[in-house]
Amino acid sequence: MKLFFSFNHNTIEEALKVAQQTEQWCDAFRIGPVLIFHYGIEIIAEFRKQFPQKMIIAESRIIDHEEEIVSLAARAGSDWISVLADAPQSIIRAACVTAHAARTKVIINLPGANSFGQLVLEAASMGADALVFNFVPNCESSDTFFDRWEMVRGNTKLPVYIATAINRDNIQTLLKLEPSGIIVGGAVTEAKNPEQEAQFFHKLVKS
Repeated sequence: MKLFFSFNHNTIEEALKVAQQTEQWCDAFRIGPVLIFHYGIEIIAEFRKQFPQKMIIAESRIIDHEEEIVSLAARAGSDWISVLADAPQSIIRAACVTAHAARTKVIINLPGANSFGQLVLEAASMGADALVFNFVPNCESSDTFFDRWEMVRGNTKLPVYIATAINRDNIQTLLKLEPSGIIVGGAVTEAKNPEQEAQFFHKLVKS
């Protein structure tokens, strides 16, 4: 099971500082939309410069202008690029074609509590490489969450990662679902002691 840490700091200095402290405890860094909006594509280039061997995911959440955004992120050094499930299928397909030509991968972000059953079924044929399943504990019941997970997991052979609002209280429950990976954000990257929290999640996920 993979472990990713997601960064949404307000400053590049703070993000890079935490990344240095936690690098050894994860498989990849995900650069969140706050940093991308603040610094543009240069944030990806800076992370690539500082961490040349680390897998980098651009949480670009593409919904249009797919070819331009994918090309920019790939040239900056991103290994993965995210596309919103709400995007038209033609956009998703074009993003995948462009990404693969640039030797990068596409991960489809399944936001909210909506049903994306048909898209999940067709994601692989559109060229997607993985899916992100968002856990939204304040917006849905446990039953709804598990029903959504079973719908997604049962309708694709693509890797499925769980993200959003993951913390010490719910990590054990989420691990029992056996996702392909866990994407932890503020519970690590905004913690008072990021390295300590990184080790905690690493030990659980990798065991």
